[in-house]
Amino acid sequence: MIQLKRNKSHHFYIECKNDSCRHNHAARPGVPVVTPSGAALSAFSALNVQRISVLTPYLVETSLPMADYFKLNGLKIEKFRCLGLDDDRDMARVDPEMILRAALETDTAQTQAFFLSCTGLQGVDVIVELERQTGKPVVTSNQASAWALMKHAGLVQTSNKWGQLFQYALPDCKQGAST
Repeated sequence: MIQLKRNKSHHFYIECKNDSCRHNHAARPGVPVVTPSGAALSAFSALNVQRISVLTPYLVETSLPMADYFKLNGLKIEKFRCLGLDDDRDMARVDPEMILRAALETDTAQTQAFFLSCTGLQGVDVIVELERQTGKPVVTSNQASAWALMKHAGLVQTSNKWGQLFQYALPDCKQGAST
């Protein structure tokens, strides 16, 4: 089970309550469990953005709970686009050029950053080009998770290969992790 909780800063975060999380916490108390949605929230906090455009490969009904989660945590969604796929295999096959075009279509004058949702989507492949074309930071599920894990582990990424996010520190809150 995953629970939505509120930290001292009044931000929501996801806390795992299933057997896997309990075993992880029992074996390694105090070690964070990073989730893609929580890591994305941490990324937006680190980037100091409140207005995002979102692209998901999912069906609308699959995407809406994620949109609600972001809104509950103080983000404004400027534009929200779903590609309408319901099969993970199809999501993994979405061409990076299609992802880039679809993400560019979500850009607005108010958009401060982009979120490319789904760990199966090849979003990491378009980060640098999307940032170059728009001048705005890009956060993806996989990139945010890797960033949060690296920051928790004290590792440093010096390349810009995965976008500007890696230049920022992990905020001092429980977003992105469950302990």
